[in-house]
Amino acid sequence: QRRVVILIKKNDMMRRFFDSLECNLNYADARIVLSEFNVETSVEEWFKKGMSLFEEEQFKPAASAFNAAGDHAYANWAQGRHLISNGKKSDAAESFRTAANMFFEAMKYRLTLDILFKEISNIPPWKPEDDRLYQQARLKEPLYLSPQDTVKFALDRKCFDELLFEHFLDSSTAPLIMEHRSESKLIQHISNRYFSKEDLESLEKSVPIIIANMYALPSKKEFARAIALYLQANDFISAERCTVNAIKERKLRNRDAVLEKIAGIWQSEVGEVTKEIISNDSSAFLLYILFHSPLEAARTQAKESIALLGHNLIKRAVLSHQNLTLLDLHCFGPNEFEFEVSNALASQFENNMVDAVFWYHNRKDLYHAKSLTEGCMKSWSNEELLETLVGKLKIFPSNLVSECQRRTILPELTKTCLSGPAFNLDFALEATNQAISSQDEAERNSSHLISVWYEQKDNIIIRGSEILFGGINIGHSNVKLFLSIIFDPKNVSKQNAKLSFKRFGENVVESCVSHTFVGKPHLLYSTLLKFDSKAFAHLCPKNPKSEPELKPKGVTQDNNALLFSKGDQVIIHSLSNAIHLNGKYGTINEFNKKKGRYAVLVYKSKNGKPILIQQKNLRRRDDEFNSKLHPGNVADLENDSISNADSEESLPPLIKHNNRHRRNSSSSSSDDNVYIPSHQGTKNSLSSSDSDSDSDSVPSLQGRRSSASSLDSMPLLVERKNSTSSSDSSYEDSD
Repeated sequence: QRRVVILIKKNDMMRRFFDSLECNLNYADARIVLSEFNVETSVEEWFKKGMSLFEEEQFKPAASAFNAAGDHAYANWAQGRHLISNGKKSDAAESFRTAANMFFEAMKYRLTLDILFKEISNIPPWKPEDDRLYQQARLKEPLYLSPQDTVKFALDRKCFDELLFEHFLDSSTAPLIMEHRSESKLIQHISNRYFSKEDLESLEKSVPIIIANMYALPSKKEFARAIALYLQANDFISAERCTVNAIKERKLRNRDAVLEKIAGIWQSEVGEVTKEIISNDSSAFLLYILFHSPLEAARTQAKESIALLGHNLIKRAVLSHQNLTLLDLHCFGPNEFEFEVSNALASQFENNMVDAVFWYHNRKDLYHAKSLTEGCMKSWSNEELLETLVGKLKIFPSNLVSECQRRTILPELTKTCLSGPAFNLDFALEATNQAISSQDEAERNSSHLISVWYEQKDNIIIRGSEILFGGINIGHSNVKLFLSIIFDPKNVSKQNAKLSFKRFGENVVESCVSHTFVGKPHLLYSTLLKFDSKAFAHLCPKNPKSEPELKPKGVTQDNNALLFSKGDQVIIHSLSNAIHLNGKYGTINEFNKKKGRYAVLVYKSKNGKPILIQQKNLRRRDDEFNSKLHPGNVADLENDSISNADSEESLPPLIKHNNRHRRNSSSSSSDDNVYIPSHQGTKNSLSSSDSDSDSDSVPSLQGRRSSASSLDSMPLLVERKNSTSSSDSSYEDSD
């Protein structure tokens, strides 16, 4: 009983004082009170007092009471609590350890476990002697701590070997273990323990992420099983990280099969949401896209797919789709799956490799289309080779010309290369050059080649090919010479006659020139004479007269009829007054009805005005030429053409009626350098059917009804705006 004893004298003033305070005082005889305090406190009372103070958290007086009671274990426990409250944890831990050992010695094992679990475990570090004491106490009291306390105590001390298999399966302890799922020592401990297949299946359900972490260990590398567990537990971050690690493992056993399985797990567990979960720049995303949509991966990340995942895995991904074949591997790059694609094409198209070339061409893979063509063209027909390969696909393999030479279809190749969308001037020139590489080849191919080049001359101009008609060196001397004989035989006859004869022979030269002068035997003969005067003697026309002359409609052959039309080329003769004009060349400008004379523009006239001349003093220039052109006078004709060189070759070029200019072409050439004149003009400017001579002949003018023949150097009419005036003052009268 707790009381305060105050000793006072009887009838003392102090009693009245305490009474005035209205204190609740009990008055008793002093002898009774003293007898009560004269008794010694027992050990039990001191222990009971200490426990009461301990519960009231008055740890210091409690420690004193426990010491008075002789229980030093409790006293150290209370002292430890007192030190904790004062922040002296290390001193408190030593007091706790002392108390635990005392309790263990006193065989109070539960109290030992209480101090270890509740006090010492909260003041690290945990010491080895603490473990020994704990193990010994647990052996004495194995069921004292609850499973939750046992698991928590083991996890806090990182003593994972104390965890039992049942702790992983128990719904009350498994969450505690899951809180430590990132502990590498815990994962390694589980990995080192033996679990049956059934045990692992049970653990995958109770602690899936911990088991997944175990599967993902470098020692395990069971990435597919790990990723499946991560996804089942909705741990997408760990699943993506594990997928990336699996892709990085280049030496992983059965890597392609494992990655294919991982892609399938993502598809089955997450599906389309995978695109939203995984980062787009992650290799895990690339793996998913590759198997989900291989063509999309090929279109967006072909190079990355090959670099990170490899050819074999890409092949697996493509073949995993029923609507795709090995041919779709071509989408990842024309050079990446050459073997697989070529074998697939051979299997699909069997012996019809033309379709295989089409297949490559449609995918803009011209390199493989050309390579396939070079290897297979020998088995193709001429139609497939020229019309399909060259004409439609515009494929020109390196051995095309040699193959066409073997088949003797070089002219056909030339024609194909010069026509339509397959236009290729370089190959046309190469084919032509090969077709005339020798006299025998030239004789066999010249006729067809001449027709081909004449038919396609318009295409060459339209396509802006200056190589043949712009004065640019085309690089093939044989072709230069051959085309020069076709398109400008007169100039070639003057400058490269011997070289032409030497390279091609008389038959080819005759064919080229004959094509130009169809229906004009005299012009043909006169031109061929310049190549060789003996080789072509058999072509001399039997009738020395010129070709029939076309007369204007309604004009009769009498002295009063108009014999000349505008543009006709004439020679002036028999003038009595202006004798200096006799023998001069001129061109009919118009007929002056008032004067009854022709207005003639005389070449090299100083004032440039037309001169009025009577019809009787004019004759056609062709008449002079034809009067000399007959057998027996060949030498005279050649001498005459040489003597008139100055008057003919120095005359001005034609400026056409439509004001389109043509460039003069004059050049000197050796045997190896061939001159090709520049030809620009209307569609039929080179056609022999519209003129009487080569490129220097006179074209038809407005109002002209017939076309006259002329010599090769005859100058052409320059039409002036004021030259057609009918005023007499604009003309000079000859007589």
